[in-house]
Amino acid sequence: MLQNTFITIMLAITVITSVSAFHYKVKFDSLTIQSHINNKSTMTLVRDIAQLADDIHLVSHHSDCSEMTQAVIGEECDLGSYMEWAAPELSKETKKLRSIINSTSLGY
Repeated sequence: MLQNTFITIMLAITVITSVSAFHYKVKFDSLTIQSHINNKSTMTLVRDIAQLADDIHLVSHHSDCSEMTQAVIGEECDLGSYMEWAAPELSKETKKLRSIINSTSLGY
């Protein structure tokens, strides 16, 4: 009788442990996938901001309309119009990146 009770208790503990382990593995996998997605989108945003900053640096440091400048702002070389768009865009994207970093910060 005692042996049957012991076996039943051990079986119940095993089932509970297995179900719990499976439940937490699914949660862990979900968090890992979400973390990977967040890291990937953050890195894409960082690359976009870096490219925009490089473009702004390039066009704002050339006095003539070089081929590189034309590739960034167009054949008209209208620096004023480009900067009216680029400066607010850089600010907006940088704020978005700062918000993402702040929301995922680990206390740094």
